[in-house]
Amino acid sequence: MFKRILAILGISLVVLIAAGYFVAASWLAHQVEEKQVCQTIRVDITDSTEHRFVQRKDVLEVLQTLPVSLIGQHKDQVNLHELENLLETQGAIDQVEASLNDAGTLHLRITQRRPIARIVTRDGSYYIDQHNYLFPWSDQFTAYVPIVSGSVPMDLGQDFRGHVSDEEARWMHQILAVINYIDAHPFWHAQIQQIHVEKNGNLSLYTRVGDQVIRFGKPENIDQKFRKLSSFYDHIVPMDGWNTYAEVSVEYRDQVICTLRKQKRKNR
Repeated sequence: MFKRILAILGISLVVLIAAGYFVAASWLAHQVEEKQVCQTIRVDITDSTEHRFVQRKDVLEVLQTLPVSLIGQHKDQVNLHELENLLETQGAIDQVEASLNDAGTLHLRITQRRPIARIVTRDGSYYIDQHNYLFPWSDQFTAYVPIVSGSVPMDLGQDFRGHVSDEEARWMHQILAVINYIDAHPFWHAQIQQIHVEKNGNLSLYTRVGDQVIRFGKPENIDQKFRKLSSFYDHIVPMDGWNTYAEVSVEYRDQVICTLRKQKRKNR
């Protein structure tokens, strides 16, 4: 009987100790959580070696526009989702992952937009990325992508960022088909440096090597036209040289029309 009482007292004591431990641990965790505040901000730009549109100071300047400073705010007062949405509206920023750890460090992991072309309009110059998102050109960093210039039928307004309206979407869809084709093929990406839009809507492509003007015509039958251009570079250039022709036209079906440079004409 005595042993049984001791056993019951022992079990009760263990239960009381365990309960006390959990109560104390919960109280301490609550105290730590109450005292936990944002103390520092860490900004990591993941693709900074490839693009340098966004710098740490730019991100901090955006955060300074908030009504209340993040530094000193309790963990449960920092809305990470709203913070991500705010930064993702800043043009060159594509994605943001925000987290706040137990040490009070707000970590912002930022991915920049990858431009595939630069579009020059009467309102200004804009990059367009792989998601068809436009954002203003910046003198902080220049991306080596094809430039679209000339009679660009777009009225964007200064400092525009976002997707174009329905009225301009049709032309944008057509020109993007050409841009995406160039971007997807390493040779054309390296060779085509400018797309000039003529007043009649035809496109003229300017090259890096050979200095030819490629009369492309309307932005249609794109694959077929680039196949004809490939034939020109594969068969004609090796025989006649890179600088023999001033113009190459692929706008007419089943034809590649090459125009000699003036000095070449005189020699023949």
